Amino acid sequence: MPGYETTVVTKPSIGDDKASAIKTKIKSVLKERSGELQLHEDWGSRRLAFRVQNESKGRYLYYAYTGDNTAVSEIERNLRINEDIMLHMSIRRNDGISDADIDELKSPSPIVRPSQRDTRPSRDRGDRDRDYRDHRDHRDRD
Repeated sequence: MPGYETTVVTKPSIGDDKASAIKTKIKSVLKERSGELQLHEDWGSRRLAFRVQNESKGRYLYYAYTGDNTAVSEIERNLRINEDIMLHMSIRRNDGISDADIDELKSPSPIVRPSQRDTRPSRDRGDRDRDYRDHRDHRDRD
């Protein structure tokens, strides 16, 4: 069966109960259509590049699953109906989802992993000259 990935952007104010309700709905649609949810990740609240429905932040949810195209169209129909969902995008993986892909997908994605910036020691910037306005040599001009 072909593999699909769907990323959903919801309103940032939704709680864990509504996020799990979205996951439950996707699982039920896949079960009806003989598909299987392989992976679910909650990427958390992030700043959007542009405002969507007067919101500047959104909560990102990621799903990887197998199924046929009728399952994808039914999932997208349900996502359009839900008023808490601002954006969604589904893509088809050309090669499907193999067991090796599932293992790779189950490792934390770069979005979920802690960034390298968090582990680097902070640099002391106390040696910088804070007076940035007057760096030229001012000589008395007669």
